[in-house]
Amino acid sequence: MTIRTAGISLARFMAPLFRSRAAQASAENVVRFFEALQGIGTGARFSSRELNSAFAGVPASQAVVFDVGAHTGQFLQAALKRTSTDSMIHAFEPANLSYRQLSKNFGHQGRVRLNRIALSRESGSGVLFYDEPDSQLASLTARARFGQAKSEGVRLETLDDYCAGNEITQIDLLKLDVEGHELEVLEGAAELLSRDAIRRILFEFGGCNIDTRVFFRDLYDLLAGKGMRIYRVMPTGKLLAIEKYDESLERFRTTNYLATF
Repeated sequence: MTIRTAGISLARFMAPLFRSRAAQASAENVVRFFEALQGIGTGARFSSRELNSAFAGVPASQAVVFDVGAHTGQFLQAALKRTSTDSMIHAFEPANLSYRQLSKNFGHQGRVRLNRIALSRESGSGVLFYDEPDSQLASLTARARFGQAKSEGVRLETLDDYCAGNEITQIDLLKLDVEGHELEVLEGAAELLSRDAIRRILFEFGGCNIDTRVFFRDLYDLLAGKGMRIYRVMPTGKLLAIEKYDESLERFRTTNYLATF
């Protein structure tokens, strides 16, 4: 008997003890606690340990870091602290109010290039939806359950086009926080991915992907198909290797992952 089979048998035996709503709520809290220890559902913000782990493979000098979905610069600030003065950070934030605050915070930084555009699978124009100005939930997909009734037009560009236009041949760390549109950004980087020019990708997977109809399998297949290994980022900063795809990975609670060679 496998550990999983034994666990199911034990659960069936103990199920009568958890028939009440209160008991079910308690069980759910216990489940979420142990999932958090695995990094599941803890991805809304990066801890210093998680950031150290993400930057561990970034070159000590002349690094190129992309912060896609920069908001007002939380990750950008961490990137400045963890890269040398001869490195370059490209930040992307399409929302008007957030971009204005980002510019106020980092416009004076000589090694930061700010871009008020959204990266996607095609260059052109799009619509950004949000519930309130400077929202961290702004998305290219309207998320009605969060009251995203407001919108503004934004410019779209592919990662391939941006890098070609700026003579960027390699990205050492690509951070994606684009509210469920990570797959579209990666599809717009087909040329870069085809020649292994993106060395590390830090991305989220969670509830946003319900609205964009993207499964973890879609991201796993794309990245693993390029020869990259995918890891879940643990709260301790340790990386848990995802050796193969499994349906249990489809957990729509914000979780951080790192893909690298």
